[in-house]
Amino acid sequence: MSFNETTDKLDISYHESISPGQIESQQEEEQKKSLFPLPVTSELAEFQKTMIGPAIGFAGFGLGSFVLGIMNTGLLTDLPYVAIGVAFSYGALAQYTASIIEICHRNVFSATSFFTFASFFLAFGIMFVPGSGFVSAAGAIPGQLEKCMGLIEISYAICALIFFLGTLRQPILVRMVLGFTFFSYLFSAAGSFSGVVVLTKIGGWVSFVLALTAWYTLMAMLYNETNTFIKIPFF
Repeated sequence: MSFNETTDKLDISYHESISPGQIESQQEEEQKKSLFPLPVTSELAEFQKTMIGPAIGFAGFGLGSFVLGIMNTGLLTDLPYVAIGVAFSYGALAQYTASIIEICHRNVFSATSFFTFASFFLAFGIMFVPGSGFVSAAGAIPGQLEKCMGLIEISYAICALIFFLGTLRQPILVRMVLGFTFFSYLFSAAGSFSGVVVLTKIGGWVSFVLALTAWYTLMAMLYNETNTFIKIPFF
């Protein structure tokens, strides 16, 4: 047997054992040398890292619902064009982002719900953006613009009801958000079909309460002892 054949059969390995205590001490030394030390995390903070998608989704949904709700109530303005920018930049974009994150986490319910309601804000923005031709075409025939909006709103009311029925074993806040979403679309659709302004205003106020609920849920997902002294219970 040649020397080369002998060396080929040799299996030489080198192992160096490092104890956990040495690793911790090394991390502590690096932390002291850092100009921007990491904050001390907690169990709640670590759990909230898994809620990135829902937090972004509730943030966009809350702000979009707030603007649309105030518009429908006519409290400050009743021009739908005021909500176009928010619908595109935050209402749709944030929830599409949340949907993609939840798809990566293989969360079917969250991914589908965020994607569905993101599409509403996108559709609203496309219909009312100047130059789309929708307002001029639907407004050319009396009552058609209201019927078109009623059709869109009742369709999303059905979607919201489907999602709400799927939250009966989920936290109360999630049920409240989807419940208010259903009634917001329902009253708005009823107002559009019937022409009764009071129903549209009720839908706007329900959307306003929906925004507050979504924002409360957002705060419960964001706040922990590592970034604020405010504690928001999640129920």
